[in-house]
Amino acid sequence: MLAVAGYLYYSDIHQLTVPTPLCAFRGYFGYTTVAAQNWSYLILAVHRYICVVHHQKRQQTSYRLHICFIAIQWIYCILFPLPLLLIPTQIQYNPSNQMCQVPIFHSPQMMYLAVCIYLTPVTSIIIIYILLVKYVNKISRQQQQQQCQPTHITLFQARRQLSMLKRIILLTIFLLTCCGPYMAFVLIGFRGTDPYEYHFRIAYIFLDSSVVFVMIAIVYSTNNIRDTLFHSNRILDTSIIPSVNTRETPGKH
Repeated sequence: MLAVAGYLYYSDIHQLTVPTPLCAFRGYFGYTTVAAQNWSYLILAVHRYICVVHHQKRQQTSYRLHICFIAIQWIYCILFPLPLLLIPTQIQYNPSNQMCQVPIFHSPQMMYLAVCIYLTPVTSIIIIYILLVKYVNKISRQQQQQQCQPTHITLFQARRQLSMLKRIILLTIFLLTCCGPYMAFVLIGFRGTDPYEYHFRIAYIFLDSSVVFVMIAIVYSTNNIRDTLFHSNRILDTSIIPSVNTRETPGKH
């Protein structure tokens, strides 16, 4: 996202009207990075589900399995848009927006990208959330029937994982909301109506802004990161104050 925004700024300054040799690759790389971001949320959701439902199996809750999921995610994100890069005229240069993208006017390729980048991971996250809610309710009923005897996984731990998964869903919904203009232009173009001339620029403004707000939300909602930042600021404040006092003391004498 940052690379695309930087190249647009560079193109506007130098008034470039022809595509560069790496223009198609930048479009391919943009699809790959957006897909990797959305699929990373799905991996987090799967990890939360496994920690609750399959907590007794150490092999399924280990970091090695999580690393395998990340490797599969990147292999998928690299391969699924690769045909668009290898087949000529699939990723085309748009002179008005000065970027290489798949055209959205009567474009089945764009619908293919929408399914692979947005629809599949978001639908999977919602399904996992529903399954985890049912499992937590099942544990709650079992504890009530057993008169609050401890089970293999406590209800507190299950609800904690569920709350973390709820944060992932909120981030996903926020991303989809910011991607609303982009999806609206895709639907307009697929219906046969010519979209606004600078539609890609408008869409990427919302996409870039969403990434910034999502990172701020992740830092704020993660207790360890938030406490570390606040603790480091306190250390800096306490280290600056004595140094100022030591500098002022010689002047008084």
